[in-house]
Amino acid sequence: MLNLSYFLNPQTPAYGNGEGPVFEPDKQMCCGDSCNTLKISMSNHHGTHLDAPLHFDPEGKSLSDYPASFWYCKNVILLDCPLDEGEILTPDKLGECLSRLDNLEKDSVDALILKTGWSKHRGSEEYMLKPPGFHSDLADYLRSEFGQLKFFGFDVISLSSFTNRPMGRIAHKTFLAQKPEILILEDLNLNPVESMDFDGIDNLLIAPLMIEKGDGAPCTVFANL
Repeated sequence: MLNLSYFLNPQTPAYGNGEGPVFEPDKQMCCGDSCNTLKISMSNHHGTHLDAPLHFDPEGKSLSDYPASFWYCKNVILLDCPLDEGEILTPDKLGECLSRLDNLEKDSVDALILKTGWSKHRGSEEYMLKPPGFHSDLADYLRSEFGQLKFFGFDVISLSSFTNRPMGRIAHKTFLAQKPEILILEDLNLNPVESMDFDGIDNLLIAPLMIEKGDGAPCTVFANL
């Protein structure tokens, strides 16, 4: 099993080089307290996180509108799809990447995870300011190709490239505000799978922070190989 999420810390990158998480000591045993605790201040879209429909649809579902079984995926595609700085992934390019897979049973796929290669840039300004992005036509393409798709994830900080934010806003809406909605997993840690030789992911468990009525949340993503 692999953890495809990053640990949150003060160096966690923020979209557009914005303010990251803030961690402050609360109780400290070194100061005579009985235990150690932290105060944490952060956006619910920091680190490896999930976008729910409510993020871009005022009438959309929140985290608490999904049953526990929703967060388990048993038919997962892990796809190599390298992207350059500022590049916008189009349906045509994604289709080319998918065409390299053999014996693909599209009707049962419930999660698609892209390896763009951008995990290696995490920690740089380029990761926050010049990442690739995703075309607004992708959601409809994915719906036409994968009738059961619940999650679309990738090793990029956001579906929206900071270099093309108008396109990114439209893309978020086409994924989240149209039916059936496709939830978005951003800032995945795919470094572990970059360094391994294996056939793919057998199943995926997505464990978001359980924020009632949340439009998104940091999450831990476990992959069984």
